[in-house]
Amino acid sequence: MSDLGVELITNNGAVDELRARKRKERWRNTISFQKSKKNYGGWLGRIFGLSLLFIIIIGPIAGQAMNSLAPTEAAMILFWAALFVFALIFYWPLALISWNLQIKRHGSPDEGVLLGMSYKHYIQLRHEVEKEDITLRGASSEAVLVGENQDFILDYANEPNPHMIVVGGSGSGKTVTTKAFMTRASLKYGLKLLVIDWNGEYESYADQIGATVWHVPKELKINPFALRGASIADRASSIIDLMAFGAKLTPLQANTVRSEVLEFYAKDIEPTLSQIDKVILDMRRDRSASDLMRAQCDLIDQRFRSVQRVIGAEPEEFYKRMLTSNNVVSLAGLNDFEKALVSYAVLQRIYEEFNRKPELNNEVKLIIVLDEAWQILQSKVGDETMESLPSRIVRLGRKYGFGMLVSTQQIEDVPNTFINSSSIRVIHSYHGSSVYGSTTEIFGLGDFETAYLKTSERGEALIFDKGRAMRGQLWADYVKVDMLTKWELEAMKAKGL
Repeated sequence: MSDLGVELITNNGAVDELRARKRKERWRNTISFQKSKKNYGGWLGRIFGLSLLFIIIIGPIAGQAMNSLAPTEAAMILFWAALFVFALIFYWPLALISWNLQIKRHGSPDEGVLLGMSYKHYIQLRHEVEKEDITLRGASSEAVLVGENQDFILDYANEPNPHMIVVGGSGSGKTVTTKAFMTRASLKYGLKLLVIDWNGEYESYADQIGATVWHVPKELKINPFALRGASIADRASSIIDLMAFGAKLTPLQANTVRSEVLEFYAKDIEPTLSQIDKVILDMRRDRSASDLMRAQCDLIDQRFRSVQRVIGAEPEEFYKRMLTSNNVVSLAGLNDFEKALVSYAVLQRIYEEFNRKPELNNEVKLIIVLDEAWQILQSKVGDETMESLPSRIVRLGRKYGFGMLVSTQQIEDVPNTFINSSSIRVIHSYHGSSVYGSTTEIFGLGDFETAYLKTSERGEALIFDKGRAMRGQLWADYVKVDMLTKWELEAMKAKGL
């Protein structure tokens, strides 16, 4: 084992050593595409302007002057004029080639989505040591330098599944990573984006890429009890899911709502929230109702009142535009119950749409971004454990023609099945030291990886990529995520993606 390996493993200065090596070995491509673009456009205009001026004004004068010159002098002038014209003709193609190289550097490499830069780092190998017929794992270890200082490219089209999770503390760079990946994946593969924006952080981004913002409840409401082409049995099942994970009712309370909705369906009526709430209140007033039933009805009524402003007719245009344009659902200003209910209901509608139309599942067409997704991922509902719809979608891998990109701070509330099933897992730093214990345990991090996270700066992340693992890479990558450039945002808007 190298001296560096011994020092990193045994000394308390492991963090400082790791940081020093990381800073020394990091390299960055400092070529600015925006600057190149400005230079090309500006100088090209100047060249054309001067050319026209030369032809219109100088041309006739130069022609008369050349008639009085000796043949050699005239030939020299013609040579320089031809050279100028040659440069003018070939300048624009050369500029386009250089422009294209800059495009490939950030947004659209041939191999996949360029997220940023990875760099060399140490991992700790553990050996098995036999002692008196007992095998001891981790009895000895070795530090090994792995990785390369190079572009970090995700071959998203060939990942085991199109799902991704991004975790980290506030200010760690989760939003930077999320925006960078979904924008570059959209540019590379022509995917549409649907962002469920918990706190309104993506509204300015939507304006930059020309996406439509749907403010809830002003421009978008949901109707949980509308059949919308689903069978009664399927809608009844989805209502239990929605009431449990969206409205945060217990399974018993969710079943109570489901039973009342089924009675309306039996009468060929699609009920409104107020109609269901009226039945619930009538049950509460029933003299034969038990104290437990009255308490359950009270809680259901309170929950319905807390979400009633987001319930209403659903705009068909929203679902028609889902696969033809980029959309952001803004939940800013809503309470947590409203946010969870709308998020879950929208996801249910998309799930049902792809279920009804198998032709949509031939390839990935849509990326759904769930911000602060832990709110609808918790598997504990009351005293029971249930599987949420997002967890079920991720577990099914590539069954559906959309990928989920989940961003969250509360990693402890995300089911392990969801984390383990996601093909790409991005871990940013947490500022609270108490969180590192659970993060280390959930992701199975080693000493070096934990040290890296504790000292990583904004935008730096530890990335586990199942695509690389399938190709034999047994370690996570240390990555510095490249922020979006102005031209990438302009390209999104220009192409109307």
